[in-house]
Amino acid sequence: MSDLRIKKTKSVLKSTLISMLNEKSFEKINVTDICKKANISRITFYSHYNDKFSIIDEIIEEYTAIAKIIFQKKQIENNKKNNSVQSYCNILDTILELFEKYPNFFQNITPDKNPYLSLILYNRVLKTVELHTIEESHTHKLKYTPRQITGFLCYGLAGFINESENENINKDKIREQAKRILTDTVRSSVIIE
Repeated sequence: MSDLRIKKTKSVLKSTLISMLNEKSFEKINVTDICKKANISRITFYSHYNDKFSIIDEIIEEYTAIAKIIFQKKQIENNKKNNSVQSYCNILDTILELFEKYPNFFQNITPDKNPYLSLILYNRVLKTVELHTIEESHTHKLKYTPRQITGFLCYGLAGFINESENENINKDKIREQAKRILTDTVRSSVIIE
């Protein structure tokens, strides 16, 4: 099979799974469902993926690669001096931009709709922020471990954003307020000396 056909088949399977998340939870979707909806045989499916989890892993890897590009672009555009506060704000902006850019996937990755996928995604975000915090520890003295700081920032901001959305606050206002909280926290010497 040519590379182009492989890419097309995989793309169809991934987009089918993403669209199915609008209809039912990931836990209730099986390979047969995906194949039927994609009009692709199970044999073809298994020549590309081991199971539905391997599709999700690939989708998340692709979004992670896109996020890295967005973050690097933001760092080049507005953080030439590698300011810690701006770096954390760029991470937040990158995550929110990714969620806004690909709503068909991310709107369904919530703890109430898809707890498994939500956990996978959240762990990816935690790991990314933790790695960034470890980098920060090379230039700044941290008051707490990188993992503690990451947990504090991520769980706090996720809670703030979720509650703001539940209150139907405008997305731009949520972003502005979340950045303000993040900026104030990082600047305050609460976590970085």
